[in-house]
Amino acid sequence: MSTLRFICCATGLAIVAGCYGSHATPAAGALDGSPSWTRVATSKGPFIYGAAYSSVNIFTYAGQQVGSLTGFQAASGICSDNSGDIYVLDSERELIYEYLSGGTLPVDVLDDRYQTPSGCAVDSTTSNLAVVNLLAAGHTATPDVVVYPSGSYQTPITYTAPNIVSYSFCAYDPAGNLYVDGLGAKRELELAVLRSGSSQFVAVPLSGVNNHHHKPAAVQWDGQYLAIGDRGSDDIYRVAVSGSYGTIVQTVPIRGWYRHDVVGFDIVSNKLLFPLSDKLLFYKYPAGGRRITGFFGSVGSAITVTNSQ
Repeated sequence: MSTLRFICCATGLAIVAGCYGSHATPAAGALDGSPSWTRVATSKGPFIYGAAYSSVNIFTYAGQQVGSLTGFQAASGICSDNSGDIYVLDSERELIYEYLSGGTLPVDVLDDRYQTPSGCAVDSTTSNLAVVNLLAAGHTATPDVVVYPSGSYQTPITYTAPNIVSYSFCAYDPAGNLYVDGLGAKRELELAVLRSGSSQFVAVPLSGVNNHHHKPAAVQWDGQYLAIGDRGSDDIYRVAVSGSYGTIVQTVPIRGWYRHDVVGFDIVSNKLLFPLSDKLLFYKYPAGGRRITGFFGSVGSAITVTNSQ
């Protein structure tokens, strides 16, 4: 995302210390432990990157592991851009690491200090990076949404949504509108949108699901509608948004989503890829229902897919 790359620096600790200043100690941790590795350049995609807490593991659709990015304290979320660059959220270090497609060392580190990042998305129209911060125990900062402008280390722009007290995930649509979901004041599922060019989020009511029986999971653009996961009912809602109103046009049931886990799924064409810690399940989309295939592997609870074209 940024034109200031760590590859201008020396190896080891100097990579981060020379380019990141006061955050040298925490940022260097992403280079600790077992070395990162990838065979992405010599393997056939698409590639599935799974945030598995201390590492981000990389798999093919067939379940073959072709890489691992290591040394995180808590890789809690992940997203990618159209170039295949990867953004990893470390909620313990309160940092966001960027890796080039197939790369093994971070090229950018962005500061999300005093926050707990949980989800991210990249705007295909601007390459801006949006990060949502949830309400976490021990943190006094107000949950918010931050947008890092593309190509610089500028201070991010901070937003809050009027109907959300703790954010979960976010997604851009092709027009550059940013959608976020999370919990409302009564612990119910809520949705909000920041229109492209706007400076304020507005609430998007979803009739029938704005109560405590419904809980947020991932938000994705599925190519036609907004897809919102509901870990309270184990469903995904396809939502058409018009103005400040959302209409559920289809409910997609997900069999196998038993524990009501917070899941950062991804949708590629007619496939839904659904991570459940030690396995990845594939479903027909938007049919849902029973899984059609899958594989065992440490994918964590949030994934992103690259080279999917």
